[in-house]
This record gives sequence, structure tokens and C-alpha cells, in this order.
Amino acid sequence: MPPLRPPTSRRRRDTGRKMRPRLLASRWLRASRKFAGAGLALGILIGGPAWIWYSGWAERTLERVYLQTLEATARVGFAVTDVRASGRRETSRKQVLAALGLRIGQPIFAFDPYRAKAGLERLAWVKTAIVERRLPDTVLVSIIERIPMALWQRNGKLALIDREGVIIQKHGLARFADLPVVVGDDAPALAPDLLRILRTQPKLFRRVEAMVRVGGRRWDLRMKNGITVRLPEQNVDRAWARLAEAEHRQKLLRRDVILIDLRLGDRMVVRIAPDAMRRRVAGKDT
Repeated sequence: MPPLRPPTSRRRRDTGRKMRPRLLASRWLRASRKFAGAGLALGILIGGPAWIWYSGWAERTLERVYLQTLEATARVGFAVTDVRASGRRETSRKQVLAALGLRIGQPIFAFDPYRAKAGLERLAWVKTAIVERRLPDTVLVSIIERIPMALWQRNGKLALIDREGVIIQKHGLARFADLPVVVGDDAPALAPDLLRILRTQPKLFRRVEAMVRVGGRRWDLRMKNGITVRLPEQNVDRAWARLAEAEHRQKLLRRDVILIDLRLGDRMVVRIAPDAMRRRVAGKDT
């Protein structure tokens, strides 16, 4: 007969078998919570700065601190109280201040000289500009303005241009009426070289009214008395000196002439006005 076992031992054995799955589930739950906590912490570390940045919170905070710092510097004396500009003749003080984007009393460290320089050089008359901050409270501006060279005629309209062919302005040109007129699409870019040659004979140059590009190759000059002077493609300086000598000796531009052709290197062709020619013929007939 097999020995009898106390009922309690079986219950304990059965109980042990039933408790094992609960124990495993408990351990799995604790591990899951641990990994979940670690994952959450890691997510905050990785994603937190990105969220702060993309939400604009950090940027707004830094900007607020920056502005507060600037205001603090202004309160202790680093604020703009004086703007000094030199070299301007055609550019008004109002235009300068508007181009600087400056207001009296603003923190001087908030003023950007490089941006102000770019703004000034967008003004019609300003060729170059230098802008400096002079601590604690002064902004210095030095301007070099464009020098008018001629009036450019295009499509029946005039524009004032400088020595580099840059358009300065298109209105209010009456006070520049003494400047020569240049005509032709490429005239502004090429006129400076011609003007350097024409200025070598100042007396003759003062009688020039307009310079006209012909065929994109050469120039015709229209003198103030209506005479046309045809310049060659090459050796313009020699031709111009030859005309100056003829004018000095023969007073050629004071005669009844309508055209002087300098395109032939070894000679000068002169065309007499029709009325003058008829008078000469009539005089010979009598």
C-alpha cells in the first residue's frame, strides 16, 4: 500500500505551479515600466531641445533678452544723439537719415553700419559711402557723390548720367543744360573715353553740343552753331587735334560750313552750306 501524503503538501505543490506565471508577469511589468521611463527620459533629452527650438520659445526668449540688454545700454548713455554727414551736395539730410534707417535716441549698438551703407548707396547721387559708429552716441557718414558728365538722349527723353554712364536722375534737368548731350544705346558706356579726348582741346570742346553714336562704330559731333563733325573710328585724338589746329589758323567753325569730315587720315573734307555756295556762284557770275 502506498504511503499517505498529507493533503497540505499537494496543495503547496499545486500552489507553486500556479504562482509561477504571476511571478513572471510581475517581473515583465516592472521591466516594461523601467524601459518606458528610460525611453521617456531619452525622448525628452532628444526631442525637448528640438521642440523648444521649433516652437519659437528659445528664439523669442533670446530676442527678449537681447532687446532688454540694448535698452539697458541706451539708458547708460550708448544711444544715438548726433548724426554727422560730410561730402553731400545734392543729397539732402532728410534723404540721408531715411537711408540710414536711424532715429535719434535708439541704442547705438542696435544700429547696423553695413546695412546703412548699402541704403545710402542706393540713393541716386551717392556713389560710395562710409558709415561709422563713434561711441558713445555719434554716427559719422562720409559720402562721395556722382559727378554729372552728360545728358543721355534716348527715345526722345533725356537723363543725367555720371562719368561711368550711370543714370543719376531723369527729371529737373534744366540746371544741367550746359552739359553735352550723348545719343545712342551704347553712348553712356563709351562717352567717358570720348570726353577725355575732347577735353584736351578746351576751347573747341566748349563748342560741342551733342555727341551721336553712328552704327555702333564711331561718333558724330554736333557743334552749337549747327556744324556736324564726323570723327573716325580710330585715332580720334589725332583727328580732334587736327580740327583744333584748323580752327586756330583758319577759324573754320566760323565760316559757312555745315559738315567737316575727319574720317580720312590725311585730309579734311569740308562741305559748304548751300546758301553760301549759291552766293559764291552768283558772285562769280556777276
